[in-house]
Amino acid sequence: MTDILDYKIDSLDIKVFDTTEDDLSQQQQQQQHELSRSTGHYVDIITLINMLTSPSEIDYQIISDFFLTYRSFISQYSLLKILFMKLQWSLTQIDD
Repeated sequence: MTDILDYKIDSLDIKVFDTTEDDLSQQQQQQQHELSRSTGHYVDIITLINMLTSPSEIDYQIISDFFLTYRSFISQYSLLKILFMKLQWSLTQIDD
């Protein structure tokens, strides 16, 4: 399957996940509003992964919808690679 993404997964770095919690919360609220408002809007994959892995807010409907439809816009390999990058980023955020 070919990914229909605007960028190459291999060129991404874990720094794409650098956002403050406030930025992420505002971004999630805006994206969720756009998703529920109408069709034709989209969320980029990094924002979507941030929404799915947010420790502060869990939206089970988005999680369910994502795992039912992700194969239509991203390959399993690319998704796994992005999730591993998110894990690496999370491990760098741990305070000792």
